[in-house]
Amino acid sequence: MIMKTTIEAYTITIRKKREKEPWSFADSPDIYKLLSDSETGFIKYIDKNVTGDLPAEKMTVRVPPEGHDHSDLKRYICGIIETGYYGKEYEAVDKDDPKDETKKIFLGKSKAILKPFFLLYSDSKKGR
Repeated sequence: MIMKTTIEAYTITIRKKREKEPWSFADSPDIYKLLSDSETGFIKYIDKNVTGDLPAEKMTVRVPPEGHDHSDLKRYICGIIETGYYGKEYEAVDKDDPKDETKKIFLGKSKAILKPFFLLYSDSKKGR
């Protein structure tokens, strides 16, 4: 059996709330400290956002309650983030009996099929 693997790359832009221009991290603030802060950091921000809805992208984002970590000593953040597009209607059928109408599931335009991906952010003080 052949296993198919796909890789998707994402870019994250960080900016202050209600500002259009992204932050410059050339000197300060320390981006790792901002992202890893347990009260206001990246993982906490997504967790606090009830739906994770990004209307302009027709995408929803969430972080599962378990499965993320960070290390101040090694300066990394890692975990699973789930994303999914909405705005289309989908039908799902039973793989063993796709013609059985009683097992068909209909997903409306407000539903998203979530795909997990692994996030790893790492920087070193020397590499800044």
